[in-house]
Amino acid sequence: MPDPLADTSILEAAFYGSLALFAVLEHLWPRRDEGYSFLVRWGSNFGLFIFELLITWVLLPGGMIALAVYAQAQGWGLLNLLTPRSALLATVATVLLLDMTKYWEHRLLHRLPWLWRMHVVHHADLDVDFTTTLRHHPFEILFSMVVGLLAVIVLGLSPLGIFVFSLLAAVVTTMSHANIRWNKTVDALLRLAIMTRDAHAVHHSALRKETDSNYSIVFIWWDHLFGSYRAAPEKGLDDFDVGVEYFRSAADLTLPAVLSMPFRLPKAAFSPRAAEGIREGPE
Repeated sequence: MPDPLADTSILEAAFYGSLALFAVLEHLWPRRDEGYSFLVRWGSNFGLFIFELLITWVLLPGGMIALAVYAQAQGWGLLNLLTPRSALLATVATVLLLDMTKYWEHRLLHRLPWLWRMHVVHHADLDVDFTTTLRHHPFEILFSMVVGLLAVIVLGLSPLGIFVFSLLAAVVTTMSHANIRWNKTVDALLRLAIMTRDAHAVHHSALRKETDSNYSIVFIWWDHLFGSYRAAPEKGLDDFDVGVEYFRSAADLTLPAVLSMPFRLPKAAFSPRAAEGIREGPE
């Protein structure tokens, strides 16, 4: 029987299966009408994903799981130093620690100007759907990769825990971006534990105070715990403005324009306006 941790096809099936599933569901039950050419947007978003795959294959062929196996054998990191060591507890602790790490990584992407330059690519999508999940600048992918590797070494993350978190993140992050109209009761129940589409929609609002909220990746309780939770956009889930103020034309959706965004941010992007105004960048 093949080792599931060594077989990346399981993670790939979960990820690509989620993309396909939510692509169909958002066609059947769309939340918002998309105002821009999906051919241009999808071309750019999938183009960015190809860059991500190339970076991953070249720089980290074995992935975080391979590093975690090596770190475990060497006894590196907090969880690997704990004795007696329970495999179940190590798995659960890894899922929680990695999700919390990603929460704070996400907050830093909004807080620090040099990181916001990279992350603005994700927020500059003028419609949000399942392909927005893929929309990250190559520089942000590199930064996220470094954070993940450091977390593995410092925290001694469990290989199985990383595998479980990766499965959860593949499904939840795609679901939270998919343009689907969810039943309010279902959303409320899911929102007790995980990041839902309606909760994450607030994060893609053009209003600064709404963009800087709901940072969680899988478990939504980090936003509650650290004071960054916002229930809904002020204008409602059907009428709020998506994106950022300084990239709002159809020309900004092309792949060359998207790749150059970190270098084209105006100085005003780093001068905060009133809390009620349009988001212009980190505080």
